[in-house]
Parts: sequence; structure tokens; C-alpha cells
Amino acid sequence: MEAAVSNLQTWSERLSERSLPAFAQTAAQIINRSNDVESSAAELARCVLQDMSMTARLLRMANSSYFAPPGTRINTVSRAIVMLGFDTVRDLSLSIAVIDSLWVGPHRDQVANAMATAFHSAMQAQKLAQLSHHPSAEEVYIATLLSHLGEMAVMCFLDDIGDAQRQRLLDTLGRPPAERESVERDVLGFALRDLTAVLNKDWRLSSALTQALDRSSPMNTASSLIGHGNSLAYLLRHKGEGPELNTLINEISKSLHISSRDLHSAVWQVAQQTADTLRALGAPAVADLVPHTPATPRSPTADSAAQAEVADQAAAVPNTKPAAPSTLWPQGDAHLQLAIIRDLSQTLLEGKPSAITLMEVVLEGVFRGVGMDRVVFALLTPDRSQLRARSSLIADGANFSPPFEFSIRDGETYGFSAWLKQTEPAWLQGELPPVPASKTMRALNGGHCFFAPLWVGSTAIGGLYADRAPSGRPLDAELFQQFKMFAQQARMGLGFIKQRAVIRDS
Repeated sequence: MEAAVSNLQTWSERLSERSLPAFAQTAAQIINRSNDVESSAAELARCVLQDMSMTARLLRMANSSYFAPPGTRINTVSRAIVMLGFDTVRDLSLSIAVIDSLWVGPHRDQVANAMATAFHSAMQAQKLAQLSHHPSAEEVYIATLLSHLGEMAVMCFLDDIGDAQRQRLLDTLGRPPAERESVERDVLGFALRDLTAVLNKDWRLSSALTQALDRSSPMNTASSLIGHGNSLAYLLRHKGEGPELNTLINEISKSLHISSRDLHSAVWQVAQQTADTLRALGAPAVADLVPHTPATPRSPTADSAAQAEVADQAAAVPNTKPAAPSTLWPQGDAHLQLAIIRDLSQTLLEGKPSAITLMEVVLEGVFRGVGMDRVVFALLTPDRSQLRARSSLIADGANFSPPFEFSIRDGETYGFSAWLKQTEPAWLQGELPPVPASKTMRALNGGHCFFAPLWVGSTAIGGLYADRAPSGRPLDAELFQQFKMFAQQARMGLGFIKQRAVIRDS
């Protein structure tokens, strides 16, 4: 037992500290959002936007025929959350993170097998949750997908296992889970579900999965759905149509009080949807491992069309090589700027937009559209003594050190105290005055930045800040004009929101 615990601890530490720390952090950020709906959406958008590859692929998915309403073009992550829904964008973001982080290394075929089962199980469990009117179908999807985390992680690092033992492990892939656990314990010293449980706990991912993997916990509805999803995916892949599948469907139907005929039709539809989604996510090799209904085999023409749609937008298979230095930073795009400005107009005209929702779109416009490394929406504290970051987008994890928080002093002729009294944006080009004001600018790239004060009526409420400090790329007049355009949109939008509030309350 001690050896098993030691082996389990060794693997979990290796994956957490050396092999998959980025995935652990990203997954936790995507899953663990705050309870406030507006804040959760903003936090999710920022998490996605920090990864340019994830941003691009999420927007490709959002604009695919599978998700986008006809005639609709989604240009920003913030808009995708509004149009597709928070849960859908969260699930897609986590799915992209799983593929990008785990489908790597020399054993991609083995990882693909585990990944195909994981995604198929998750979508089957999600469908069962929807059919049975479970209140947290998206949580069930996440928990089921992550229930295969240990297997996918070990498949990434099969070279750490001896040849003979590795082959024994691979030979069990088509066997029932109970038979596999015995071999896993013999080869690894622990079951893969135990590794999943440890990683899930250490990375603080899914409470639903924690309960499902706890052998001492009573079985609840979510745990049952996770188990049913895994069972369906296993049988569909390894047994296909037949008496065993019919028996399982009947058992699930009775358990969840749904029609067995409807469920039988649904499980094959879900299998096809899983394959389609994986292709759109850029993993066609994984999609090909998902089973399809014998009655309607996949059409080569349909497959080609689906792959062509993805290929038209970007390469289908994730690139595991480090990106070239020039691609690590937002590059800016004039067409995207105009598209985001249209999104800003739609945001203001639809529903009851808030200042935070508006500024999230503005931040994305400056970050992706203008191509800045760090963009901050900062607000004055109620006593107007400090300017603090309210929300920000920062490339490549290049956070401010110290944090973006500055004192405001009456009578100061330089720095934020002075700029907040102006009405026009400022381009600071490194002219440092005597201390103490220069300390402010040394903390912000030595004074090379853009700053626009934001006013509502006759009152300054904060400002919009942007720089290219992490990449060291120069600022220029064209960038400044583009920055000013978004600052103007922000001021107009904030004024519009206030005016609408006044009219509504009068």
C-alpha cells in the first residue's frame, strides 16, 4: 500500500509541477468562476483572451454552422458568451485546453484513444442530464470529461513506464473498466481513477467529480450520469449495436425515467455530434475514433466538407512546437477593430448593458484589435485617493509588478493625478519628471504607454491604459490613433449607459 501511495504521489507531483502545470492553472481558471454572473463572464473572457490560440479557435467554433445563428458573425469572446451562453463557451474553452495540453508528445495515438473516449463520455453524460432535466448538465459534462484526466495524462508520458509494462497497460484499453483497474494497479501501483481523483483535488477542478470518484460517498444523480456516460461510450466503441447496448439503454431509461426508444436514437446522434465537435475543435484524428451509427455511416463527402470548413479557418491539428516570438503577442487587425466597434454598438442596444460589460469589449478591442500587450480598465476608489485596476487583459502572463494601483494626489502635475483631469488621451513617451511622480511611470515601462481618462458627465471615474512593455515593441502614432478610437467609444458608451439609467429611473 505504501508503495502504491508513493507511486501515485510521484506521478501527481510530476504532472502538477513539471509536465502539466499550465493546463492545471488554465483548467482551474475556466472552471472555477465566481457566483456573480456578470463577473464570471468577464473572468472567463479574460482567461480565454490570455491564450491567443484558444481565442482564435473558440471564435472559429462560435462562427461555425454548428453554433452560430444564421447571418450572425461573432467577433469577440465577450460577444460569444452573450450569443452562445456562458456554459457553452466554458465547455468549449475547457475542451480546447484539454486538446492543446494533452494531445502532445510521441504517443499521440494512445492519447487520442483516451481523448476520444473522454469527449464521447462527456457528451453522452451531458445529453442524459438534459433528457432527465438535471439542473447542472454543464457541470456533468465537465466532470465526465475530467474523469478521464488520469488516463490521458499517463498516456502522454508512457515513456516513463518500461516497455513490457507499458504494453500490458495498452493491451487493456478495450477491456471493461474493472478488468483494467487490476492491470493498472499491477503496472503503475495505483488505478488511473485514483490519479484522476488526486489531480482533481490538487488542482481544485470539479466538486461533482470528487464525489463521483469517492468510493465511500453515496451515489447521487450527477455521479450516476457520469457513470452512465462512461458506460455508453465504452459499449458504443467496443461492442457497438447489440444486446448489451440495448440492456444498458433500458437500465438507464428506467433509472432516469426517460423513453428507451428516444434514448437509443439519442446516443448515436450524440456520437456523431461528438465527432463533429472534435473536428471543429481541430482534432480530426480524435474524431475518427468516435463510433458512428451502423445505420448511417459517416459520409466521406460530409467528412471532407466538415474538415474543409475547419481548414478554411485554420490548421486542423494543434501545433505542438513553440510559436515564433512574433506570434506570442497580439498583432492588431484593422478589420477586427471595425468588427469589434460594431459589437460595441450591439452590446449597447441589446438588453441592459452594464459598464463592466461595455469595458470588457473595449479591452478586447484594444488588446486584439490594436495589438497591445497589456490593457487595463482602472477605476478611482470611492474616496478618489487611488486608481486601481478593475479588469485587464495581459499577454503571456506578463502581469504588473507591483500591481496596477496608484495614489492620486491633489496638485501633482504629472502622472495619473494630472492625466485624470484632462479630457483627451495621452501618449507618454518616457519623459520622467522628478520623484515622486516618476515612480509611477517607472512601474509602468518607464513611461512608454497610452492613457485615456474616462469621464461620465462631468466626473472622472477612471481610465483606460495600454502598453507594449512585455514584448518591447515600440508604440507609434497609428497605434495611438487606434487607441484613441476605442477610448472615445468607451466614453460614449458609458455616457449612453448613464443616460439610459437616468431615463429609466425618472
